[in-house]
Amino acid sequence: MNFEAFFIQPGPGHIVEIYTPVLYHHFLTGYCRSVIQTPTHLHFLGGFKRVSNLDLTHCRAVPCEWDCMPIGKAAVWMAPEQPWMRLPGPPERKSS
Repeated sequence: MNFEAFFIQPGPGHIVEIYTPVLYHHFLTGYCRSVIQTPTHLHFLGGFKRVSNLDLTHCRAVPCEWDCMPIGKAAVWMAPEQPWMRLPGPPERKSS
C-alpha cells in the first residue's frame, strides 16, 4: 500500500493560520505549528487559539486540538508569529 503525505512546517518566526469556509468566504478559525497533508485530509499539529480578556488589553495563545479536515473544507496560510502567540498563560492579577 502506497501512502503519500506532505509535511508543511513554516520556518522560525512563522505559524500556520487555519481558515474554514462559511458561505462564500473563508474565516480564520485558529493556528497551528505544522500541517500534515494526506491525499484527502489536512492534519493539524501544535494547534492553538487566541484568547483575550474582556477589554482586549491582553491576548494569549491557548493550546487546542484541531480535528483533521477534508482538503476542500480548510485552507492554510503561512503568517508571521505575533508576540501574543508566545505568551504561555494569563496575566497575573495585582492584588490591592
